[in-house]
Amino acid sequence: MSIAYIAFGSNVGNAREIFGSALKALEYLGVVRQRSRLYLTKPCGYSAQPDFTNAAVCLETHCSPQALIGVLQQIEKQCGKTIVCENGPRTLDLDLLYFDSIQISTTELILPHPRAHERDFVLLPMCDLSHDFQHPVFQQTMHELLSGLTTFYFTGKVEIW
Repeated sequence: MSIAYIAFGSNVGNAREIFGSALKALEYLGVVRQRSRLYLTKPCGYSAQPDFTNAAVCLETHCSPQALIGVLQQIEKQCGKTIVCENGPRTLDLDLLYFDSIQISTTELILPHPRAHERDFVLLPMCDLSHDFQHPVFQQTMHELLSGLTTFYFTGKVEIW
């Protein structure tokens, strides 16, 4: 079994319900070991849209990283994801952040996620799950990476899931 960390994001519809549906679908792939709190964040990139709700989960799975990313994309579609514009509004965005400590770079998948270390809306939920997990490339913990950020999107609102 492998450990995968998956980021959740939504700013269209009821994030709690959408995340709940995605969690149920993930249960077919393994065991959700942990889930973070919910964080309200300002949009990154395209700013003329509603705030996002972000979270992350730790999934113990038998899937390969390639199979998992394919299923995550199917779950996004089942939850109504459509791409209006890059970094635009969406019902659900699922990003495979880390898969064990594997490093992969293909056209379909890059691990670790190439921008995870730059975003508080990824690092805050990751700190909930494992603040001492080390980034496989930078060899810094999630807490250390978060402490080094200079750009923040977090609005200060946190909720329990």
